[in-house]
Amino acid sequence: MQFVRLSMNGRFKNTIIIAMGCDGLKYTSMAEAFIEKGAKVYISWNGFVDAAHTDLATAHLLQNLVTKKQTIKQAVTDTMNKVGPDPTYESILLYYPDKAENYVIPNIASNLILDDATISGYDPKSICHFHSIDLPCARALTLSASVVYIKYRKKQ
Repeated sequence: MQFVRLSMNGRFKNTIIIAMGCDGLKYTSMAEAFIEKGAKVYISWNGFVDAAHTDLATAHLLQNLVTKKQTIKQAVTDTMNKVGPDPTYESILLYYPDKAENYVIPNIASNLILDDATISGYDPKSICHFHSIDLPCARALTLSASVVYIKYRKKQ
């Protein structure tokens, strides 16, 4: 939490932070740190989670948020209904703060450049097409660090 507050430069204006590693929302302190930095919402698990389960849940969550344009609450609820809690640890996917429940990712240009990402084996200059999400791309994102901040900017 202190790292986010004191060492991360810049703001996360209206960003959705998806932290798909273990214990991301066991406590709200990490989420609060991102919200203080301008993030709109923080989505994570409330306990331990198996890697295969979080990959499946992340792909489903991203489809709901990006392709189906669901609200945060709808996307998380639908993901939990379809994928379920972690079968081993029984942790569930949550979001913080509750007031972000009706947030929907705004319509954006179909061609965007992925920027500020350090993901091994993934070209940060590649163009992502958000009208049909590339699930292998989503899988690569979830298998990286426990928190991945992705900043999108319009193609110049």
